Amino acid sequence: MSHPCQGRIVWVEVPDLQGRNPKKRPAVIISADKDIRPDGEVEIVCVTTEIGRSPPEECVALPWHRAGHPRTKLKEESEAVCTWNLMIPVSAIREFGGLIPLPIYLSILQKCKAIKSKQNPGTPP
Repeated sequence: MSHPCQGRIVWVEVPDLQGRNPKKRPAVIISADKDIRPDGEVEIVCVTTEIGRSPPEECVALPWHRAGHPRTKLKEESEAVCTWNLMIPVSAIREFGGLIPLPIYLSILQKCKAIKSKQNPGTPP
């Protein structure tokens, strides 16, 4: 049986980027494994099949195949939207998918970090 871990694709009910239309969508867990507890929360980056709707600097293309990618299990062209991230309870996960390859997972983390640093530049020394 699958379990929540960093880089795992999960299916969870979340609203769209405008905060409306909640439905079951794929997402990538970006929380570190050491921070994931069954009774806790995980940070996710949501996945879309609407390619090109978000700026390229906010997105990471994910491996897919019409028959289901052997690693990610994705069956449609998809991208992780790094500005569309949320904290969700582990109990909200409805299904488990595959795993994101490490280089792609690291690219997602890098983009999320860059976006967060722009949003919260911190205080100067």
